[in-house]
Amino acid sequence: MNHETETVVQRFLRYVAVDTQSDPHSDKVPSTRGQLKLAKMLSTELTAMGAADVLVDEHGYVFATIPATATHSDGADLPTLGFIAHMDTSPACPGHGVQPQIFRNYQGGPLALNVEKDIILSPRTYPELLDYVGCDIITSDGTTLLGANGKAGIAEIMTMAHTLLSHPDIRHPRIRLAFTIDAEIGRSFSSFDIKTLDADYAYTVNGAGHWEKIEYENFNAAKALVTVHGLSVHPGNAKGLMRNASVIAMEFFHALPVNERPENTEGYRGFFMLEGIQGGVSLARSSYLIRDHSRRKFEAKKQQLFSIARALNDKYGPGTVECSIQDTYYNMRDKIDPENMHLVNNAKKAVRLCSGVPEEAPVRGSTDGAYLSYAGLPCPNLSCGGHNFHGRFEFIDCESMEQVVHLLVTLVEVYGTDTALMGKSMPSKIADEARKMRAEAAAMSSLDTPLTAEPADGSPTDPASEDGAAPDTDGGAGAIASEEEPPDNVGVDMDAAADDGPDAEPDTSDIPDAPDDEGGPVPDSADSEDSSEMEALPEDDPEPSEDTAEG
Repeated sequence: MNHETETVVQRFLRYVAVDTQSDPHSDKVPSTRGQLKLAKMLSTELTAMGAADVLVDEHGYVFATIPATATHSDGADLPTLGFIAHMDTSPACPGHGVQPQIFRNYQGGPLALNVEKDIILSPRTYPELLDYVGCDIITSDGTTLLGANGKAGIAEIMTMAHTLLSHPDIRHPRIRLAFTIDAEIGRSFSSFDIKTLDADYAYTVNGAGHWEKIEYENFNAAKALVTVHGLSVHPGNAKGLMRNASVIAMEFFHALPVNERPENTEGYRGFFMLEGIQGGVSLARSSYLIRDHSRRKFEAKKQQLFSIARALNDKYGPGTVECSIQDTYYNMRDKIDPENMHLVNNAKKAVRLCSGVPEEAPVRGSTDGAYLSYAGLPCPNLSCGGHNFHGRFEFIDCESMEQVVHLLVTLVEVYGTDTALMGKSMPSKIADEARKMRAEAAAMSSLDTPLTAEPADGSPTDPASEDGAAPDTDGGAGAIASEEEPPDNVGVDMDAAADDGPDAEPDTSDIPDAPDDEGGPVPDSADSEDSSEMEALPEDDPEPSEDTAEG
């Protein structure tokens, strides 16, 4: 097949066949050879479609240019716009030998990803499936991840690039493309040269959820290491003398509010996460992740840990508890709002022009855009349309990928005008009838009979040309289980400066900008909250095996 004429779905199916899982244990750059294989594929395709300045650098990053077709009315150049996605997939789930399959004309029931292994993707567990009634849904065979996290964005950017290069009548500024490496293991920009990208503003295309989603807020983040020095005494003579370091470490943990653990928070509510703990009687160490969108609350959370340490030292003696905290990344909103809000407003405008309803959602983690924004390149994140990243129940629908391509082309047209940087919103009638019809169809569909898929061979047929749609199933809709929110006032607060309740919007008033890239913390990469490794305890102090978890 001529790759220049491929649809976005065909590109995606071809890209996911390349094993590009990154390896956190590798010291190579990139960490796996599959990423280089995909990089060469992309550079070859970009060259064939007529892109300029195509480059695969020595680290495996791919760069290319789509020359401008528009200028300011006075003849001056328009600002250069960048689009970025990452090539690697997560090592958190098997990713070798991905076998994509397509469920045509989804009607709202469970999807039989793997009949032999009884692997079912059900809207009872993943109710967001019901947003895609009537769509064609792509999944893996249930034994691996799919790879939409990264590769859907690549396919969408590549299809946009081909559309623009084959239609020079579309007015747009100079566009720079970049496909990055090792994002899933926190090394996306370890060797990245932002000067090589050479853009004034950029968007990453890597978000999860509806294609209309725009993300320009992420957590402020820090890591804390709590070290407890105990006193070991023979248990038979321990009364009044023993200070058990592990018990004090648990006391520290239980002093934090229960309702501010990650499993009890969502939206703009931050959290403390016990990432790992190890120790014995005389020495114990525990590590924590600290997260909040509000810079004020983020700083208060750090002070809360210090206050707990002081209280325990007052109780057990000076030097018993040591607490050290290191910032890791900051909320990119501070670099976008207000001076670069045109990036958000123009994305909203493009969504409306594509008959969509703009959605804003905070990122409960980091994004590549956080690093780039603090490195001097304001960079919100756009959704690629996928769901359930990093797992075997990952899915994406064909229609959303097509919509994202339409959105990207529309967005660059918006930036092809003199007024783009003003970021004025554009009134538009919102076409929501399709969404209503899908909701009604979902309410009438069965949640009990699994739908089977057709294999995806890399050249999917047009649904409109098929002889028949997937069979409709009868039966009433079952209830979808939902989790209850935890109570807000649970736990012990030992800090007079503890956080108050969550705000509908993060409060950044009276807080100066976070330190710039120079001299400040380096943000983690887009898709992984990496786990810190605690220093091993002395050999003569028995310890349990360390448990780490993703934040």
